[in-house]
Amino acid sequence: MSSWGRSAIAAPSAVGLLTLRCQRAKDQLSSRDAAGPGGRKIGPSAEPEVGNFFYLLLHVTTPHANGRRAGKAQRLGLIVSADHCLCQRNEDTPLLSDPTDSVTRRLPAASARRVENLDGDWSSSHQGLIPADFSHCQWGGRVDPRLPDLTQGNLRGQSPIASPRIRDIDVREGNVTDYEVMVIGSGTVAQNVVPRCAQAGLRVAVIDRLPYGGTCARRGCDPKKVLLAAAEAVGRARMLSDVGLVGQPVIDWPALMARKRTFTEPVAPRIEGWLRETGAETLHGDARIVGRDQVEVAGRSLRAANIVVATGARPMPLGFEGEELVTTSDEFLELDELAPRIVFIGGGYISFEFAWLARVVGAEVTILHRSSRVLKSFDGGLAAMVVERYRALGIRVLTDAPVRRVRREGGDLLVDTDAEAIVADLVVHGAGRMADIDDLGLISAGVEFGPRGVHVDAHLRSVSNPRAWAAGDAADIGAPLTPVASRQGKIVAAGILGEDAVFDGQVTPSVVFSDPPLAAVGMSTDEAQTLGDSVSIKRSDMGSWFTQRRLGHTHAGSAIVTDASSGQLLGAHLLGANADELINVFALAIRQGATRDDLMATTWAYPTASSDVSYMV
Repeated sequence: MSSWGRSAIAAPSAVGLLTLRCQRAKDQLSSRDAAGPGGRKIGPSAEPEVGNFFYLLLHVTTPHANGRRAGKAQRLGLIVSADHCLCQRNEDTPLLSDPTDSVTRRLPAASARRVENLDGDWSSSHQGLIPADFSHCQWGGRVDPRLPDLTQGNLRGQSPIASPRIRDIDVREGNVTDYEVMVIGSGTVAQNVVPRCAQAGLRVAVIDRLPYGGTCARRGCDPKKVLLAAAEAVGRARMLSDVGLVGQPVIDWPALMARKRTFTEPVAPRIEGWLRETGAETLHGDARIVGRDQVEVAGRSLRAANIVVATGARPMPLGFEGEELVTTSDEFLELDELAPRIVFIGGGYISFEFAWLARVVGAEVTILHRSSRVLKSFDGGLAAMVVERYRALGIRVLTDAPVRRVRREGGDLLVDTDAEAIVADLVVHGAGRMADIDDLGLISAGVEFGPRGVHVDAHLRSVSNPRAWAAGDAADIGAPLTPVASRQGKIVAAGILGEDAVFDGQVTPSVVFSDPPLAAVGMSTDEAQTLGDSVSIKRSDMGSWFTQRRLGHTHAGSAIVTDASSGQLLGAHLLGANADELINVFALAIRQGATRDDLMATTWAYPTASSDVSYMV
């Protein structure tokens, strides 16, 4: 890229700082020259109307080395909508064209509010196109008073989108509003995208049909852990009841739910208020994308240069008769009373976490799973140990038991499987979640998607519409976990701000907060087994180890995957007390390329769960 191409980034963005008061293309714009650096003369002119658009042109004449003016002028074209006063993008429209110097650049898909990000291949060697003073330009509107400050000095090489000082003025007509960034959803992704983009000076909007805060903080991870804290306390007391601990604590469900709400109820006003403080506009309602850069919500039509789909996930359709009788996990977390007989459909995270909680409270609990292996994303041997533990707790875990229908009979619910009909008072959906994107109108936006979410590249940008991004549970890459959504939100923000960030989800720890916790990171044991002698899997039954026995645990184990020749850590799979914390040690070790010898050579505090690491590897 030539120096002229790089420095030219600032000039069209400065043009975008003008509030364009369109008088339609038939009106003539005033034309007074402004002196630019290097002796250039810059002035606007107008061309006749072309359809619904007209052009604002900067005529740039460059002096020869001997001081004489060049015979031909460059023309910087800014396409402006005669209807809405918006900078329009059209990749087939030349932005710069000079027959003398063969300078050609097409308008990029960057911003509907200003022409920016003019990076790319240029074939000219001009030395700058940064107007020093726009005060003489009277293009049917006013000049942002910040322009003299912004155009002082050398802006060469600085992208205006990265500067919080360079922010264009609101341009509106009718009910059409422009934003640089529009985020659909207010959860973890939004909470990482919005502040970064707003602090960089971009105009940002957030839309959510639900109270602000997203799944994790309001109806997922956080409230679940608050409830499980009580189950952990009761479970630990019961495990030690025959070895010196006297008395049996019980859970008061209404009181526990009241405590949970002290965590969840403040979330919506706190998150929405914080997003507003960053400078974002917060909107409420069902968002529907009606064009490649246009969204409708609550009767308003909004346009944005970047649309971020961050709508999270919803329960997967069950596809059997009586599905409407099944309670979702969101609803379970709001129950004022816990039913005495509960059936959980599905053998994944949700069922195993909530089933343990319900059992500790005192309910009769059954888990129904359609295939032979539960918790499929975890090590099979450790998952089987969880099943043994649950059965010891009195939880029925039935595998190869797909649900055929749910029906009401009198005051009971009956769950029909091939083998039996199970009587319940409450049936809970724990059979998985899917991207909540079906009602967004993605087809209208030219955004390709599938069952897992929006098809995105490594930058989290839509593969079919460069103006659209997706992250978290709405994207088709990465595990559906809150830390992944957080990381992906940062990557989306970086991409919008012109940085080259990519998502790498290979080292992502995941945890089932079961009793005891089950955790995994890195290469799965299933994959390792397909690689033969090139990798090694070391399994340990830790049920008799001190760190487990002292707490009363009887089911614990590990499976550590390493490179057979170098000893480099590739994967870790843990079951037992503190596995949910210890897995992060392995995540760091794997990401840093540590070996078995590195961990064995480390001195660990004792007696702690971490002190077991050297024995696991």
